[in-house]
Amino acid sequence: MRCHVCNYQLWTLEARRCPECGTPFLPSQYEFAPNRVCFCCPHCGQSYYGTGEKGHLVPRDFDCVTCARHIDMDDMVLRPAEGFGPDDTEGARVPWLDRRRRGFWRGWLGTIGMALVKPGRLAQLLPPNTSAGTAAGFAVMTSLAIGTVALLPLLAITVIPAAFTANPGPGSVAAILGFSAVGLFLWLTAGMLACIGLWSLVTHGLLRLTGPTREGLGRSFSCLCYASGAHVLTAIPCFGPYIGWIWWVVSAAVGVREAQRVSGARAAFAVLTPPLLVIGSVVALYIWLLTMAFTSASGMAFTQASLASDNLSNQVLALKRYADSHSGWMPVHSLHLLASGDLTADEFVTADSPTMTEDVTIGKETLEDLQYLPEDQLDAAVQAAADRLPASVVAHRVGDYVFTYHGINLKSASNMLWLVIESPEPNQTGAGADRTIRVIGADRTITTYTARAFDTALADQNKWRRFSRLPPLPHPDTVTPDRPAAAPQDAPNR
Repeated sequence: MRCHVCNYQLWTLEARRCPECGTPFLPSQYEFAPNRVCFCCPHCGQSYYGTGEKGHLVPRDFDCVTCARHIDMDDMVLRPAEGFGPDDTEGARVPWLDRRRRGFWRGWLGTIGMALVKPGRLAQLLPPNTSAGTAAGFAVMTSLAIGTVALLPLLAITVIPAAFTANPGPGSVAAILGFSAVGLFLWLTAGMLACIGLWSLVTHGLLRLTGPTREGLGRSFSCLCYASGAHVLTAIPCFGPYIGWIWWVVSAAVGVREAQRVSGARAAFAVLTPPLLVIGSVVALYIWLLTMAFTSASGMAFTQASLASDNLSNQVLALKRYADSHSGWMPVHSLHLLASGDLTADEFVTADSPTMTEDVTIGKETLEDLQYLPEDQLDAAVQAAADRLPASVVAHRVGDYVFTYHGINLKSASNMLWLVIESPEPNQTGAGADRTIRVIGADRTITTYTARAFDTALADQNKWRRFSRLPPLPHPDTVTPDRPAAAPQDAPNR
């Protein structure tokens, strides 16, 4: 029976404090081999033998048969029974705490074995004032062993070949290997201690929130450290990483239950919550990364669609610049914007359709040809296209865009009125219900409709046009380069 702090032998003492360091103790805090310890009455010296499972008196309090005074086991003076030495009286101990007698490796391996198959018994054997530093040392030792075995193959195929590349000298090889070893050591030790420290802090906090505990945070920390012996299964190739941490968590829950004298439900809740939170965070992060990846992929897939929408914005900006210099009125024909240099030929086609600039005919020329004509010829071709529009024009098409701004003055127009519709001709893209039609209004807002929803939007737009005393718009599919839309006979003229 030795002091848990200074290892001083406490036999034959009446006082309940260690004479070496002053640490209080009680005989019931120790385990002894049955029938090898004499419990002597402090009043008359009558001896009794500890016959219980832990070498304690059964019962622990009674009236002395010699002096008839009531005595308790913790009040008695203890000495080894006749024929036994102090070392013969010791009961079961945590192997790691008994490594001076057992030897370092036997103490370490014995503790790992108990963490794997007897975690509850391991927690019961922890001394009341067990050293958190000693427990942390066991956890670090275990972590280093697991890390070395698990990461050695990775080091063998990465670091070691790198150390010998480019024919370095012996000093360079030693430096690379040395830095790798130091980095591995720091990562395994600091990572393990930080993990257990935070885990035990949360675990003990949850225990305190759900009820009383037998001892403080240090005992919870020690339980998690010694339970890390079960984590040694992680070093098993292939399936080890999948079961090692689970065995550790289960051993920790059983150990905390015994060490803190709490119910299994409380121990399981307190110990399992931190790992589950970590797993949940990892899963959430994984889902978020997948979402971001799919979003990025979708963004790449719709880059061309975005470029098409930019064409709409560019067209309305060009119309506004023209209107600013023409008292709010826009050009008779949208090709005037090509002649003025405000738009390029490519901005009259969208990347969503197979239409090319050489497919778009303007009189006897194509849109592709127009952009390379001399200025005077280009002006003449554009004017000819404008002259071909009917006097009551409502909308005309160039390429994939139908221009609906006729009769609208931007200085006084409602923002609800459409200026341009992006809708490739049906013979180019098909008139299926899955295609989209985009429009941009006087407020420069781009709205996207499905082919089915567009009909309703067009009806609403014609209500606004009627309110603005403008003729109704036809469906853009009916507007072709050779057949611009004209107002009905009873509609207001432009």
